Amino acid sequence: MRKLLLSVFIIFLFLSGCSYLKTEYITPKRYYAEISISTHHNSNNQEIKYNLKILQKDDEYKIIISHNNVNFFIQFNDGKCTLVNDKFPDSKIVTTIPSLEKLYKEINLDKFNGLKSVNSNTVEAYDSDYKYVLQYDKKNFAPQKLSIYKNNLIIKTFEYKNVELYKH
Repeated sequence: MRKLLLSVFIIFLFLSGCSYLKTEYITPKRYYAEISISTHHNSNNQEIKYNLKILQKDDEYKIIISHNNVNFFIQFNDGKCTLVNDKFPDSKIVTTIPSLEKLYKEINLDKFNGLKSVNSNTVEAYDSDYKYVLQYDKKNFAPQKLSIYKNNLIIKTFEYKNVELYKH
């Protein structure tokens, strides 16, 4: 009997592979978070910190960036970004700015959707230049920390705080 159970277990492991114990990440479609961001410039060991608040609802992102007593409101929707600040003549600019498109690419968690966990609460995604490592709460998939690497050096860290998930 033991040999039969052991044989069934080995066949099960062979067919399912190691992925059986790994969790598939499910991206939250609606959430609010306060994020502390640290950018690392490894050439001169400089670090820049700023804060961001994000409200993500389906495919729309609303962001408030606070840095040096200046607040910017940015809304990403339908491939466009709207930048709002009282220092602009009309208070609003609708544009595609490469650095804001890069920020959108970084904060958009859809790149992790469906990926298997590396360990109990971490997933990794890659593109041609960067490695993205997301740590999440394994109970509800809420983001906790996102680290971005280039050439195996950390370049940016997002620390998620006060995360609230919404169902509808």
